[in-house]
Amino acid sequence: MMNDIVKTLDQMIALLQSCGWNERAAWFVDKKAWLLQNADREHEVLDQALKEIKSSLAGQGSFTDIPLSPAPDSDLTRDMLRRKQWDLARSLDLQLQQGIEAIDGRH
Repeated sequence: MMNDIVKTLDQMIALLQSCGWNERAAWFVDKKAWLLQNADREHEVLDQALKEIKSSLAGQGSFTDIPLSPAPDSDLTRDMLRRKQWDLARSLDLQLQQGIEAIDGRH
């Protein structure tokens, strides 16, 4: 589970950085680093961290709300970036939900 979450976070970070959203990418870098360092923490702490990341995926000011524009040397269009953005958000949302349910089932 955690490996899938980290891989998806890596893809989101790369996408944001490729579109010049380095500050927003840094937030996900910090969350990913925290997860990697604290994956074995008590259930409540890990559960809260997963929920915090999950809440950052949709809504005003969220990952899916960021207006992505392709870099000048990119072959990607805005539509392609938007689809990738939504696909990553959906994937991570599902992975996080599975993680939350797994944690909730353990205690």
